[in-house]
Amino acid sequence: MPTMSRYWSSNVRRMIVVDRQVEVIESSDIQDIERRIGAATEEGRNWTYREVQSPVWINFIISITIVVFYAGAVFTPEKVLPVIIGSFCIALLGGLRIRVSSKSVQVRLGIFDIPLLTLKMEDIEQVDVHRLPPLVNIGDWKIHLCRQMKTYCLCGKRGVKLTSTRSKQYLIGSDNPELLAEVIRIARRMTGY
Repeated sequence: MPTMSRYWSSNVRRMIVVDRQVEVIESSDIQDIERRIGAATEEGRNWTYREVQSPVWINFIISITIVVFYAGAVFTPEKVLPVIIGSFCIALLGGLRIRVSSKSVQVRLGIFDIPLLTLKMEDIEQVDVHRLPPLVNIGDWKIHLCRQMKTYCLCGKRGVKLTSTRSKQYLIGSDNPELLAEVIRIARRMTGY
């Protein structure tokens, strides 16, 4: 049974989408995932591996913030700024969305799918599992600061480090970085990179 700390820190969903048909991934069986991706590739169908990180505590804090700012708009003479900030917070609901396809790795944020990172497969030189460098670590809450690489993480203590052909480094947090790294490697291998 998951602990309360685990419940609050992570709500991760994994799925493979093949021609708009969603298949939820319950296990971390990489051979099964490779078989599904390989079959879709051989049949010429589009596929996407998706991982959604939507921790309950993030959505709770954002929801409280939205209520506070909209209430502030009602009770203050300056109505525009609280409404703008509250609307921005609504866009953050929904967490971090990672997508891997035969063409690219994408990281998007919130219910409006705000693009944070798009890295084409041909631009990826190296894929490694990496520990996230915390500046502050209070239980499962982390603030990440690293000048050498851009970090995208809402939960997890490890992630996938992508090194681009231009020597830029990106770190994508994941509860199961081995699985995410292997999916990226499979995608690169099947597309010839």
